[in-house]
Amino acid sequence: MSKYIIPFVLIFSFVSCSSDSDTSSYASKKDSSQDYLYNLLLTSDTNLDFENNVVESNEENYLNYEFIYNGSGVAVGDINNDGLTDIYFGGNSVGDKLYLNKGNLKFEDISVSSGISTLIGWTTGINMVDINQDGWLDIYVCRSGPSKDVYKRTNRLFINNKDNTFTEAASQRGRSAATYSSQSAVCD
Repeated sequence: MSKYIIPFVLIFSFVSCSSDSDTSSYASKKDSSQDYLYNLLLTSDTNLDFENNVVESNEENYLNYEFIYNGSGVAVGDINNDGLTDIYFGGNSVGDKLYLNKGNLKFEDISVSSGISTLIGWTTGINMVDINQDGWLDIYVCRSGPSKDVYKRTNRLFINNKDNTFTEAASQRGRSAATYSSQSAVCD
């Protein structure tokens, strides 16, 4: 077995090496005026500023919760019926964020004003769906996580008030499960 591994490692090492001129020619191609399928946009340009950093502690760590690094999710949908796709980022050790699309890839953080910033806990999945069939997207948030606090892992249903604010109504609608949910599927 080792007689095959050593030649492979040597060949890989030689093939992966490049000179400075190779690197600089790549950089000049990259910086040229070519059109790309994707372009890097800065936070200062888009106002999208979200990082789902997981912070481990004595209570919240991989040994107590093996899914700690699974991430949380993103939902996109038009929450204010203006034809632009808005973004909801789910957080684990950080709070969830809701961004309103203002057009031209500019967004406004409405997490506090919308009422979703009161959400404390570990988000694992998000759906934007018109639960009450009023023509406006509502937001269903699945919860789980390492916390033993039932409130922190209870699913939330945010009903759209049609003014960029939401009212949490999971318990009133029978959707406040605290059973370590990962994600939900909505069907008609």
